[in-house]
Amino acid sequence: MRSELAASAPATIANLGPGFDVVGAALEEPRDRVEVKLVAEPSIVVRVEGTYASEVPSGEGNVCYVVAQEVLKRAEHRGGLRITLFKEVPPASGLGSSGASSAATAFAVNKALGEPLTSMETLLSALEGERYAAGAPHADNAAPSLLGGVVFIYSYNPLKLLRVDPPQGIHVVIATPLIRWAEKKTYLARQVLPKRISLKKMVKQLGGLVPLVAGIARGDPKLMGEGVNMDFVVEPARAKLIPRFKETKKAALKAGAYGCSISGAGPSIFALASPQTSSSVAKAMANVLESFSIDYRMLITKFSREGARIEG
Repeated sequence: MRSELAASAPATIANLGPGFDVVGAALEEPRDRVEVKLVAEPSIVVRVEGTYASEVPSGEGNVCYVVAQEVLKRAEHRGGLRITLFKEVPPASGLGSSGASSAATAFAVNKALGEPLTSMETLLSALEGERYAAGAPHADNAAPSLLGGVVFIYSYNPLKLLRVDPPQGIHVVIATPLIRWAEKKTYLARQVLPKRISLKKMVKQLGGLVPLVAGIARGDPKLMGEGVNMDFVVEPARAKLIPRFKETKKAALKAGAYGCSISGAGPSIFALASPQTSSSVAKAMANVLESFSIDYRMLITKFSREGARIEG
C-alpha cells in the first residue's frame, strides 16, 4: 500500500469506423494524470487542475469521485481519498475524455491500496465513471485507456474483451472542430442513431469489421483503413452533427489517408496515414475547416501499446 501515488491514462479513439461500442484504441497523447492520497477520514475530495480544468466539475460531480468511490467499495476500504486530476484530454471532443479520467483514477486508487482488485474489477470500477458521464457503461474508451492497445469487446453481460497490440508505423491525424455542443453530448450523439436497420445494412456493417480486424491483426494499415471507411450506420447519422465532416473526410482521403471517420461520438475527425503523408493529410483537413471559418485543434499522434501507468 502506498499512501500517495500518481498515474495517468491516455485518450482513445472509439469505434474505429464500423466497431460501434465494441472497438477502441489507445493513443500516445494526450493523457489525463491523477494524484491520489489515502487519508483516514472516510471522505473523497476531488480538485481539478490542468489545461481543461475549467471545463469539468470538481467534487462529487467529477467522474473521478464516482470511480474512486467504486474502487473503495469493491476493496472494502474504510478510509478516504484526496484526488487531484490534471485534465489534459479535452472534454466533449470524442477522444474518450471521461474514460481517461476514469481509467487513471481506477488504476491509481487500486495501486495505492496495494492492488486488491483484479484487472477486470478495476475496469468495471472505471466503467462507473462512464455510466455517470454518458449514461451507459460502454467500455470502448475506458478499456483501451486502462489496458492500452486495441480492445475488442465481444460481450457486455458479462463483460468480455480481447486486447491486442496496435499496428505500428501508423500516424493518427485528429482534427477537432471547436463547436459548441449541448450538455450530455455523448447522449445526444447516441440519440441520433437509427433505432432499426435493415438486414442488408447490417450485413454491410459487419462486412466493414472484416478488413478492420484483419488489418489490425496483420499490421496492414491499408486494410485497416479500408475497414475504418466502412461505417454505414453510425457515421452517416453523426456526420450531420459535425460541420463539413464529409468535405474534411474527402480531403483527408485525397491527400493519402488510409481511412477517415468520426472519433467516438465526435466532433473529432480522425484519419490514419503513413508517416510520410500525415502532415499532408493534416494540412488538407485544416484547409477545409479554415475555408469554412471553423476553428479547430489539430493533433498528429500514434496508437499506443501502453494504457494506464504509474507516473513519477
